[in-house]
Amino acid sequence: MSRVTTKMIYDTILNSMQDTMKSTASIYEKIASGKKVNRPSDNPTGMSMIMNYNVQISNITQYKRTMSDVKMELKAFETTLKGLSDTAVLAKGVAAKTISMNATDRKAYADTVDSIMSSIIDMANTKSGDKYIYSGQNADSPAIERTTGVYKGGSDYVEAIIGDGVKIKTNIPGNQIFSFSGGPSGSTMPTYNWDNGGAITEYDADSQGGFYTAAGGFTAGTDVFTTNGGTVTINGTAIAIAAGRTLNGVAADINASNASTEVKAAVINFNTTGDAANDDYRLVLGSTSKTQEISKAVISVVSGDAAGVELNSLSGMTLGTNITNYNYITDPSNANYYSFNNNYLNENNFIRAVHFIREAMDNDDTRRISRGSDYLTNIFDNLKSKQIDIGARMDMIKVQENFQISTEATVTTNLSDIRDVQELDYTQLGLQVQLKEQSMVSLRKLSAEFMSSSLFDFI
Repeated sequence: MSRVTTKMIYDTILNSMQDTMKSTASIYEKIASGKKVNRPSDNPTGMSMIMNYNVQISNITQYKRTMSDVKMELKAFETTLKGLSDTAVLAKGVAAKTISMNATDRKAYADTVDSIMSSIIDMANTKSGDKYIYSGQNADSPAIERTTGVYKGGSDYVEAIIGDGVKIKTNIPGNQIFSFSGGPSGSTMPTYNWDNGGAITEYDADSQGGFYTAAGGFTAGTDVFTTNGGTVTINGTAIAIAAGRTLNGVAADINASNASTEVKAAVINFNTTGDAANDDYRLVLGSTSKTQEISKAVISVVSGDAAGVELNSLSGMTLGTNITNYNYITDPSNANYYSFNNNYLNENNFIRAVHFIREAMDNDDTRRISRGSDYLTNIFDNLKSKQIDIGARMDMIKVQENFQISTEATVTTNLSDIRDVQELDYTQLGLQVQLKEQSMVSLRKLSAEFMSSSLFDFI
């Protein structure tokens, strides 16, 4: 049987007093803070939930801050896209107005076009805060180099997180609207029929379109195009074509009479696959006149070749507007990609389209002014699609804002359920304090009596 020593009794009284003091202090802390849980030991499960709710509230606060910043940037895009759309309409109107003018009056509008170009570049270099909004990931520098029209920004989208697993694009890279980068010097705003030092062979391709022959199984410009030869008459000018003449040879013969026909021939590979096995060389005839469309050209053929093929195919050509690898080139590796007359670049780059019109005005080329007006229609449609995209993003933010507000309210309520002051029962806490104080009085009395006792009291 174990013996109860004096020290054991003393330790028991002391531990009881300490526990009572500690629990009393905890009650007073709850009353003072208004919270049932002030530290993990008060309620480990509750504290874990509180920490999780606090993290959620912190994340929601960050999401709301991010959405506010993104909305400010998107509103800057809304404003500039509206301005750019209005500018496209203005430029198109100027182009249409000058077509019927004489050369002198038309050139007088050059200053107006220059002002339009300056306005476009100003909007391209718009800042929101300290960011150039159209520069993508290179937002610390202007998107467009003013003197060359070269795009200096990044081509990637920038994304922001506005919810758990929810991302939103915050920008529109400027190369989707204004211009491009990486081309040879002078390619973003090329001079009239620019040939890049001879590298561009079809420097005066007809931007309005052309006549082209049907597929004939030709895999190179050196393939024989006509067996018997004959005479091709274009706009009243007769052109003799020798028997056995190749595609390149027929084109050269037609081009030798360009001064009188105002029609130029090109040998074009219609193959876009990159596989030489699919090469498809054809003749394309385009107008070099500044006023006469190729569709108005009168072409007739007299030849001993079979009907509808070889040289006779020139009398039944197809009229096209955007002709693959001729005036509509999407492959940058094509030598003619940066041509002044490449419709693909001109209708997808606002700066190039306006510059095209400016050059056409300076060279009294009403056909190309008209074509430039067509480019601006495509530019306008692209701007409208961007406006719709920005509107959809703003709607997405609104939905996410409402969701975060609702989530924040729910989390705040849940947090209150755990530690809100309203959940404390002050009457009960008061009774607990009284009991603890009575317990302390009893322990102090017991302790005093124990400490005053002597060995003789136990004999």
